[in-house]
Amino acid sequence: MEPDTPMSYSGAFPLEITPLAAGESCTEPLADNHTTIALLDLLETAPHTGRENERREPVMQELLRLEHKLDLVLAMLARQQAANGGPRLRNHLLSREGLAWRGEAACEARQVVQVALYPEPGCPQPLVLCARIRHCDAGGGELVFEQVDAESADWLMRFLFRHHRRQVAEARAREAGRDGS
Repeated sequence: MEPDTPMSYSGAFPLEITPLAAGESCTEPLADNHTTIALLDLLETAPHTGRENERREPVMQELLRLEHKLDLVLAMLARQQAANGGPRLRNHLLSREGLAWRGEAACEARQVVQVALYPEPGCPQPLVLCARIRHCDAGGGELVFEQVDAESADWLMRFLFRHHRRQVAEARAREAGRDGS
């Protein structure tokens, strides 16, 4: 993947690549993605949730907000107890189609893997996706997502779009700063 790929995100975030044995299913752990996406959405919208929806059933909105916070705390506790060092930070280029990374990973070309992405530092649960390795060596590699469910694909596109908008806004601000000097 080239850095100029439309709607991509370049950054450093924890990533785990787990090669799957022959015949092993990649789709079983994907059930947790619903919870992860709910937590990621909570982190994205938390400061605005109460203000935007005050007029519509405030009691229900507050209960939903508290439920999401409780889910986040429980997920963080479970993750902390299960953690044994966690995945390493690496430089990544994430797109809708797949991901490229720098650094060594135990994988081979054409191998089916399970990818655990931790794209938001405040969310201790990964977004788990199936992928196929395009290439992999000591310097890095590239993979293509496979069997992505609609909810995960939608969240990924919103994530990429949000970061793309930030990059465009920052570029415009830098340009305006140069013109105003």
